[in-house]
Amino acid sequence: MFGKTTLSIIETDHDLQEQAKKWASEKIIAVDLEGDSLHSYKEKICLIQVTDSVQDYIIDPLKVSNLLPFLEVLGNPNVLKIMHGADFDVVSLKRDYNVSLNNVFDTLIAAQFLGYEKFSLSNLVSEHFGFQLEKEYQKHDWSSRPLYEEHLSYARGDTHFLISLYEILSRKLQRSSFQDAVVEECQILTQKEWNGKQNDGADFLRMKRISTFKGKQFLVLRKLYNWREELAAKADVPSFKIFGHVPLLLLSSKMPETKERMKEVLNGMHGFVLDRYGDKILALIQEGLVDEEALPVLFKKKKVKSHGQVANLTAKVRMWREAKQKEGLLSIYLLSNQQIKELVLSFPKTKEELEVSGALREWQKSRYFSELLQILQSVL
Repeated sequence: MFGKTTLSIIETDHDLQEQAKKWASEKIIAVDLEGDSLHSYKEKICLIQVTDSVQDYIIDPLKVSNLLPFLEVLGNPNVLKIMHGADFDVVSLKRDYNVSLNNVFDTLIAAQFLGYEKFSLSNLVSEHFGFQLEKEYQKHDWSSRPLYEEHLSYARGDTHFLISLYEILSRKLQRSSFQDAVVEECQILTQKEWNGKQNDGADFLRMKRISTFKGKQFLVLRKLYNWREELAAKADVPSFKIFGHVPLLLLSSKMPETKERMKEVLNGMHGFVLDRYGDKILALIQEGLVDEEALPVLFKKKKVKSHGQVANLTAKVRMWREAKQKEGLLSIYLLSNQQIKELVLSFPKTKEELEVSGALREWQKSRYFSELLQILQSVL
């Protein structure tokens, strides 16, 4: 599948330092990462794949002690980094190494703006190069060693075709009207930040679906959440492998006092939680109910005031977007739901306020500014 392209495994600081010098002089390299988020409590980068104009490489960050030479290449604005679906890779690099990427081209973003119906890397490689990438090891524990031939083959496939794919997509973008959009979206991608566990004592308050929680429910949630984290850390497994968020939220919100009531709360869907941890959970619920320790304070996002103009603006922008879609524009070309929320939150009242609202990308301003300004003025 990889023809005559050779593969080099980099496992020493010396080898990485020497190779990084060569990458620093390259115009383009392809990069991908593998982690162990499905297998370890504290997820980490376990493999780094790189392809340059010559060959494929796999860096083993579990053996290389100093990744700085490579991290400097990632931050080098003169080296274009080709990646696919790079969101998680970007934030993982910031989480593990506090490094930011510069000059990234994401082939997933490009494929979306070019209107591909299927834009996974596997589909794009199959369509353009006639190869079917392996999927067998998508959930492999990449922290395990040794790495066998089948693991290496899977891993290098994630970067081997990326530079050639970039050349195809970039030529198509040059003939499209959305090249500027892809460039801007790729730049915005590099600014994403890790939003996973902060380990600051307030992670339980960042869980989804707790907006209806009140008073004692938060105290019970803290007790159960922290206890589950302790179990997961001790076993070195992801928290969900102890038990998931759903039973955790059910038990915290309903606060059952008996096993019979706990069984009703879990509704038979999470019976193993009762069987394994029933007594401990009941004890922790009681501890939470009498807990007097103050809850952490998180920064609260400003709420949008619910008044007629806001509702009217939201409805009109959504109608505008639907009309554009009926004209044949893909959703990626328009405003996302999050952007509509941001627009409504800022509720700009003038052309100048709309310009600096932060709700619109530059490529969106160049296409839709006048139309959105007209919608805005119609509700003032």
